[in-house]
Amino acid sequence: MHKYLFILLLVCLHVCVRGQNVPTLDSLGLPHPTQAKAIRYWFDNDANSAQSVNPTTGRHLILEVSSLMEGLHTIHFQVIDTDNTAGHVASAMFLKTGNDGQSATASAKKLLYWFDDETDIKDVDVSGNVQMVDASSLMEGLHTLHFQVLCSDGQVTPVSSSMFLRVSPDEESGTAKSLRYWFDEDPSVKEIAIGNGVHSLDASHLLGGIHTLHYQLVDNKGKVTTPISRIFMKDDNQFVENNRITKYRYWLNDNVANVQTVTIDHADNPYRLIDMLPMQEEPIRVSCFHFEVTEGVATLYAKNTFHIRFHDARGYFKDDECLFIDYRVKQEVTALEWLEPGTRTTTPRPADDEIKWYKVNAKNGDSLQFKLDRAATIQLFAPSGKEVYHVDGEESVEWGGCYAKESGTYYFALHSVTSQQGTTVSIDYDLIEADPNAIEMTECEKESDTAIYDLQGRRVEKSAIPKKGIYIVTGRRSKAQKVMKD
Repeated sequence: MHKYLFILLLVCLHVCVRGQNVPTLDSLGLPHPTQAKAIRYWFDNDANSAQSVNPTTGRHLILEVSSLMEGLHTIHFQVIDTDNTAGHVASAMFLKTGNDGQSATASAKKLLYWFDDETDIKDVDVSGNVQMVDASSLMEGLHTLHFQVLCSDGQVTPVSSSMFLRVSPDEESGTAKSLRYWFDEDPSVKEIAIGNGVHSLDASHLLGGIHTLHYQLVDNKGKVTTPISRIFMKDDNQFVENNRITKYRYWLNDNVANVQTVTIDHADNPYRLIDMLPMQEEPIRVSCFHFEVTEGVATLYAKNTFHIRFHDARGYFKDDECLFIDYRVKQEVTALEWLEPGTRTTTPRPADDEIKWYKVNAKNGDSLQFKLDRAATIQLFAPSGKEVYHVDGEESVEWGGCYAKESGTYYFALHSVTSQQGTTVSIDYDLIEADPNAIEMTECEKESDTAIYDLQGRRVEKSAIPKKGIYIVTGRRSKAQKVMKD
């Protein structure tokens, strides 16, 4: 028995039935009234299988979805008017349940999501039509949101992914103008204009096999996002039927002696790997570890590099890797010594797999400076556990440091001495306390009229301002760190 998707086409989706006017755009970009001739729709990213229906009766359409797998999907649709002009593409997500009576009664319970290549999965309760996800930890630029739905019967839908552009809330956001892309290590970059719907990229010059696509967005102000890379497999026409991913191999860090191989029979094309892979425990690496502070206790966790290699039927292979934290392998940070400002601390040279730990006290706004007498690695962690300073090699023998943005105990790590001489390492440490007369931070909300104030809070006219001095200007929201008085 086929399952059908019942869709209510609301006015807010810009879809109207026969006999009603639909606002579309003419060649000059101006709206003009016309009539809906058809509604074109497709599911997920399969634009090649788009179908059209004639909106002839009422405000409801019933679309057949029996060919879709159970889980979360996206429908894309647009209005085609009587002069064959296509309207903007609108999209909506829906959950397809099973054909049996039990799973058909299941409902969405939670939305599970994560960003880019993160392993930290967050969740929000599904309580309305719009779900808010927290992207405050992401840097500005192009990102990928991965999400799936946890149903009331305990089942989890397949993973869906969607790209988005994160911009600063303090800046006026631009509009995506074009997409730049290139393949593998080819230096030639192509650029296409961004519009509605699905965009095709020219890969005709590539040989059949596994490749890497690199892409970035350009907005109407000329700003370019950080490039994103994705692996894909290209089929030559003569290999469309028989070229597939046949196996993949994976291992951790440099432990190639314990490579695991998984053979795949009748793999889908394109192939998506979503599975729970057994991982062996690896010791904490000095060169790459995860640091956390919980209830005042500092702890190290193993941070491993996961390597994976995909093989296809033609003998090509492609490698990829990512970092993940293994919370099973941990070590509490003990034997912490205090570093005193203005002094030099000498310690025996740490072994290749050893980390020397120290601690310092600082307040918000203080300046912390460090220097070694021989090349090594320095890492400094804030009271929250966030890494705030990291320097390697020859840079460690020059003064360097950071401003404290938290008050409390900071954790100093010394390891990976590269100098071949000497049996000790000396640490020079200095702290410059924050000026109590400094303005820690000012925030000005946007006002209709620009106003100027002196440091006593008195409003002054622009024409009366001398050439020198410090004044607070309202208007666009701004943040000023450490504005010092004359």
